[in-house]
Amino acid sequence: MPELVQFIVMDDFSAYIFDFVLFMIVAFGIYNTIQMSVFERTREIGIMLSIGTSPGQVRSLIVYESFIITVIGLIPGMLIGSLLSIYFQHNPIDYSAYAKEITVWGVTTTLFPARLTALNLSVTCTLICISSLIFSFFPALRASRLNPVKAIRHL
Repeated sequence: MPELVQFIVMDDFSAYIFDFVLFMIVAFGIYNTIQMSVFERTREIGIMLSIGTSPGQVRSLIVYESFIITVIGLIPGMLIGSLLSIYFQHNPIDYSAYAKEITVWGVTTTLFPARLTALNLSVTCTLICISSLIFSFFPALRASRLNPVKAIRHL
């Protein structure tokens, strides 16, 4: 059944595109959060720079803060997502109302349980942590380049 194989390949490719878009939304959410944090603390960062904190220490502070926020968000996210996946693994979604349409493609089952794997969890967590580190670097770089005098005068 070449049509079914082609449909599966197309579905897998569209899932990769969807995952990429989802990860980019998460990454820009992290970027926005850290950028706003830097904007709100411009005076404090200026004071830190004026009393001798090196720009590298400021960058490290912002990146570490972003990483801690990411880990704090990942833990409940993984827990809630895993519990939902386990629920739908034991109580699969029933598509028996669409049995005629599904059989056209040669699919005989109408129950589609969720699948939770350690690989999915680890890859997702790794990608989120890496994107958090990458996208927090830009606000950290901006913070480390602040002129202390102008930053302290910032409203």
